[in-house]
Amino acid sequence: MKIEEYRNRFPIIKRGVNYQATCGIGILPDVGVQAIEDVKNTSTEIPEVNFDNFLNAHEELKVEFAKIINAEPGEIALVQSTSAAACRILNSLDYKKRNKIVVSALSFPGISFACYAQQKRGAKISFVPSPQKIGSPVDYDNLRPGPTDYEKSIDAKTILVVLTGTCYRTGFRQDKLKEIVKIAHDKGAYVFIDDGQLSGHFVEDVKESGVDFLSSTTYKYLLCPTGNAFLYVKKKLVEKLESLDRGWFSGEDFMETFPYWLENKGRHRLSKTANRFELGVPRLPLDYISLPVLKMINEIGVKNIENYTKCLLDYYSQRITEDGYAGFETKSPYNSEQRSHLTIKIPNAQRVSVELRKYNTAVEPSGEEVIRIAPHFYNIKEEIDELLINLRKTLKK
Repeated sequence: MKIEEYRNRFPIIKRGVNYQATCGIGILPDVGVQAIEDVKNTSTEIPEVNFDNFLNAHEELKVEFAKIINAEPGEIALVQSTSAAACRILNSLDYKKRNKIVVSALSFPGISFACYAQQKRGAKISFVPSPQKIGSPVDYDNLRPGPTDYEKSIDAKTILVVLTGTCYRTGFRQDKLKEIVKIAHDKGAYVFIDDGQLSGHFVEDVKESGVDFLSSTTYKYLLCPTGNAFLYVKKKLVEKLESLDRGWFSGEDFMETFPYWLENKGRHRLSKTANRFELGVPRLPLDYISLPVLKMINEIGVKNIENYTKCLLDYYSQRITEDGYAGFETKSPYNSEQRSHLTIKIPNAQRVSVELRKYNTAVEPSGEEVIRIAPHFYNIKEEIDELLINLRKTLKK
């Protein structure tokens, strides 16, 4: 992987910004910027022409994401957000016989909110670990649940286990996913994973892990604009599930059945692919802009990106240990297999983040006591040295 060649494809990097906040939001490469110009330049043409071109991009985009997670294109739907993806699945389940949803306490709040809403339909929510064990406020520093923790909570009443690939706050990466999936499947439960902090950054192979559902936003390590998310549904489950959320694009042939909906009393044949989890007209210009970006990710290869990122994170750990930085402490796992970004506990994290911008350096604060540092394939070791020096200067102010 030729790092310098790819670094030059990011306008923000070329302007000299030391950008290491990708866990919050990624930056757009030149191919995405050019696609935005294409959209602008075609905005005065006949709309139907643009619609067809954009619709092709919509389908191609799912093909590219399928490559990233080792899925089939027919197993991928495009939705608005990871929360929307979770809702599609949650609203597809029947809670009469099995009504327990086991949720990782590491999950991003939006996913948990979606699970809680199912209580109106009879679901019961169980967190792993339980709130009694994690304290209030949450002790994220020591929150790293493994297979044994989930095994205690998953039982014959469990219908769904909701996991997160990486804890957004600490960078803890769930390295025992396959084992947890087996525990859930042995009990007859499905597994849903929010992979937004990993997709495009670390390898997630759905065939290898065996997960039933996966969601990922596009605007972090996949480096696309906000407004889209992917939903993976295992092929054998696609036709088995019918979500309460439906729309024009959920149909098997939306263009053909649309004129006859009244005669059919509102019924229409759902798509035999994951398209059945899509609703109305997609955010087609976003799909067009995102397509060349995902092609670039696949061109580089996620495994190459993962290996390079691990080297950068290891270098961070080495530098911090060698230099004995005072005033902050690392809260991310030291095990490289359990770490996807770096979390540092420091006072006044929001202020520190703002001060770092004066040095043309971007990190991602989380609350008032944590900053997150998330290098990607466009970062280099020299930027790590620079960030640590500027961070030390800022803490002395």
